[in-house]
Amino acid sequence: MTWRIESRTDPERWAEYTVDGLTSDRQTAIAVKLFASGEIPLTPTGPLYAPTGDGDEVALFLASVRAIPAPSVTGQPPPVPRVTDTPGDHIF
Repeated sequence: MTWRIESRTDPERWAEYTVDGLTSDRQTAIAVKLFASGEIPLTPTGPLYAPTGDGDEVALFLASVRAIPAPSVTGQPPPVPRVTDTPGDHIF
């Protein structure tokens, strides 16, 4: 899938995912590498998404959304796991 995230407040911040992988501005690239290196919260209070490897598209998408201020998404983002009301899904 191909998707792009741009900041609505900072035109210098962006990330784009294509068949060739993720490209982005330098500041976003550093933040995405940091955020995607561990578990990423699906919501501010959890649950957490555990990346399956360096090229995990869902992890790159979640990390990009987190790294880019006021993100605006276009294209077809990957299917992100849904958060349910199952008690075991929440971190208290």
